[in-house]
Amino acid sequence: MRSPAAILAPLFLLPLVAGSSLSQSILPGAKREFDPLGANLSAPKVRQAAGDAEDAMTRRQRISDFDLPPDFAKRTSHRDTIDAYAQKHHVVAGEAPAVARPPTPRRKGNDRFVRMLSGPTSEPILRYRLSQERRILPLRGFRAPILEATSAAIPVGLTGTSLNAAQLKAAEIITRRLAHDGLLATLAEVVRLLGPERFLADAQAGLEELVELGFPVDWLSYFTLDREGAAGEVELTWALARRLTEGRSLQDLKAELDGAHFQFRNSARGFRAATETGEHEIGWIRMQVEGGYEGGIIPGDSLDVTAQMVAAMPEADFLLSIREDLANNLHWLAQHCWPLKRTNQVTIVSEKFDISPWSQDNGKAGLIESADPSDAVHATLVPRYASQGEDASLFMPGDSYLADGLRSAGHAVVQSPLLFQGGNLLIVRDPAANRRILLMSEAEIYRNRALGLTFDQVLEAFRVEFGVDQCVVLPIVSHHLDFDVSVRVLDGRLIAFVNDPREAARMILDIGLAALEARGGLAPALVKAAHDHRRQGREALAIQMLAGALYGKSDSGSRHPLALAKVFAADRSDSAVGNFQCFLAALDMLTCLVLTEDNLPSDAPSRQYFLALKDLDSSRQTQAALLRKLGWEVVPIPSLPDMYRTINYLNGVHDRARYLMPAYGGFYSGLDQAAANAFKKALGAKVSVMPVFTAALQRNHGAVHCVASVYPRRGSDPPQ
Repeated sequence: MRSPAAILAPLFLLPLVAGSSLSQSILPGAKREFDPLGANLSAPKVRQAAGDAEDAMTRRQRISDFDLPPDFAKRTSHRDTIDAYAQKHHVVAGEAPAVARPPTPRRKGNDRFVRMLSGPTSEPILRYRLSQERRILPLRGFRAPILEATSAAIPVGLTGTSLNAAQLKAAEIITRRLAHDGLLATLAEVVRLLGPERFLADAQAGLEELVELGFPVDWLSYFTLDREGAAGEVELTWALARRLTEGRSLQDLKAELDGAHFQFRNSARGFRAATETGEHEIGWIRMQVEGGYEGGIIPGDSLDVTAQMVAAMPEADFLLSIREDLANNLHWLAQHCWPLKRTNQVTIVSEKFDISPWSQDNGKAGLIESADPSDAVHATLVPRYASQGEDASLFMPGDSYLADGLRSAGHAVVQSPLLFQGGNLLIVRDPAANRRILLMSEAEIYRNRALGLTFDQVLEAFRVEFGVDQCVVLPIVSHHLDFDVSVRVLDGRLIAFVNDPREAARMILDIGLAALEARGGLAPALVKAAHDHRRQGREALAIQMLAGALYGKSDSGSRHPLALAKVFAADRSDSAVGNFQCFLAALDMLTCLVLTEDNLPSDAPSRQYFLALKDLDSSRQTQAALLRKLGWEVVPIPSLPDMYRTINYLNGVHDRARYLMPAYGGFYSGLDQAAANAFKKALGAKVSVMPVFTAALQRNHGAVHCVASVYPRRGSDPPQ
């Protein structure tokens, strides 16, 4: 298994040898064991929490700066606890990865099936973008300079030595007080500190200084001071400066600032985020290809899943973003290996920067509508900057900058002032009430409260921006909401599919025990006894026996033997180590469910781990209760929430006739089938369940919904 350092290392995709040609490497009669990509793509696709590499003091300071509620901070901390424990105690001494398979050409390439484009980047813009690191926590007011703002060199961090004492103090106030005091109160304090006379003399220059110090100036345009109707960034700032020069104190201004009128305007007239409940046929699919080739195509990784989606959705057009040095290789694979049949069925846009495969997170699919429905335009709403993390928002430069490439391909892109990760947002239409509802993770609320907005202002901005009637906030469980809930319209009602971790863990345990009985690895008598206890309902006893035997075989570094992990592979597509780690996670989940406060482990790390698992399960139950309160039918699926190594079936995509379900395949095919059967039972004959194998992606916290952003076919309106 790769070390954590290797997993989290930056991605560098190596180009082909200069002058080489993939098409020329396929000679008549040549063997098909070739390396068409010319490089290994070992990509760090893992979504990381912001606290992965920071000390406790730094995290406490960030939680304070962002004014995060204790319950939310506790839940995000528990996510880190769970992953850290698994990364220490679920380690295997060696690797047994799935066997990569060489691509198989189907035909000669046809140029009309695939078009190739490059994202536009001038030299000054390229220099600015290259100066940025891959993952940083930017200034609070940072907004990625893309689309119309491409040429703006917006500072990501403080310039440092060029700042005077007042400016440094102002920057600290913005960082420390914005989430606590709010946008306008923080503005008043910073203007007072910098000198209100300067803002009266030249308010525009003052605003430019505020941008340099990290203040989210763009949000001022949505506020109006009631007394004189001052509105807009310049007018509002000038009015505040005038009040301060008149001798008004900050305390005296508080009531007026608290009463300022907030009116959010959507960033593109007519934009409505696409519903994700299976009412439409799918017309376009946007994906980002990153990773998935090491001497062959890795089963269930980004490249393989992209090919599966193209094969599963022949009626859809695909818009694919990829690193520039791999674009020609992807073009070759699409031309020769994918079942393409239409002109420009696939558009490939090459990018100069590292990107992640998580297309769902850096933009939400939608339509810009007009009076004539046939004139609707596919569009993507992108956040102020693409990010990762839960209690912080770490900037992902390449995932932001690819918006320019999408636009160059003729795709409409709209940048929002809101900060969001699309996997935490699900758009639902309630057919009974004919209302559009935005399901939101609580993380998206606090992400934007850190910009100086109130809870109600954040909700109103999301409601208007996404074109919905109501926002419903759910507590976090998994890294993203789309691992916890999948909603479907069926026969005029809403069904919310949720995880059933107890049933999934039991099935994983049974599959693992059957393999241990058949292939060895542990003492046969012990395995048989544990299996008998499990089948007869004595779960706690089975768990106790298994845990003792498994961890008794680990070495002094708490690593499990590779020979034991190899039992957990059924065919060449399996990662034996990954499957074994899923088994350990399931064992821990069942342990958590049978433990009480009185019999928790005595050592602090284990005790904290199982308490975190209990908290995760409690949040899951709260989610389900809130969905039932909405009047929706809640259907459990044998599936686990997203953890370090688990199997999830909710992170899929609905269209009118299908559910594209993430599947694991190989060793856990039986669990795949049980999940598919549960979906089929709820959906009936009208909807088919189509597996998309995503095991490698799931080991990096992603699956189908994470990598495929889908757009409705124009004219495929939902039935009224």
